[in-house]
Amino acid sequence: KSLKWSSNSVATEDAFYAPFKSSVKIEYFQHIPLIRSRSMPLVRMLIADDVGFGKTIEAGLILQEMIQSHRASSVLVICPAHLKTKWEEEMADKFGLEFKIIDKDSIERMRKDYGPSINPWASFPRLITSLDYVKKEHPKRLIDELAENRRKDNPRKKPWDFLILDEA
Repeated sequence: KSLKWSSNSVATEDAFYAPFKSSVKIEYFQHIPLIRSRSMPLVRMLIADDVGFGKTIEAGLILQEMIQSHRASSVLVICPAHLKTKWEEEMADKFGLEFKIIDKDSIERMRKDYGPSINPWASFPRLITSLDYVKKEHPKRLIDELAENRRKDNPRKKPWDFLILDEA
């Protein structure tokens, strides 16, 4: 006997991509935010689990799902300064997602490499920055500039499709 195998028999609208695109052991309770996010037309979620329950993994699963389903392509993670590298490493190691850290040092390097007029917030689709840094006048001005440029193309367009606030 033969078995007919088609893309319709493998992928359905109800299928999740994120658990299969990540390299983490997912606990049963970490699926709950992912499942809830899938039914939201506009994902707005507060994940407030206890320390060590995997909030970063839950956020990464939702992000991966949004990217895989073409609901998001640009991402900004805002976190405490001491967690920037942790976010960068975890997104790369666990979800295969490359992020760039935006801070004073990275902006200086970009200006040396690409010139003083570069807007670092438009340099890469997935960025990480610290809460303290993003509150400063110069970064805020560049974010406003990016938002204004994107609104010229589409009045409803935001600077990023997906925003993660860690330890907010």
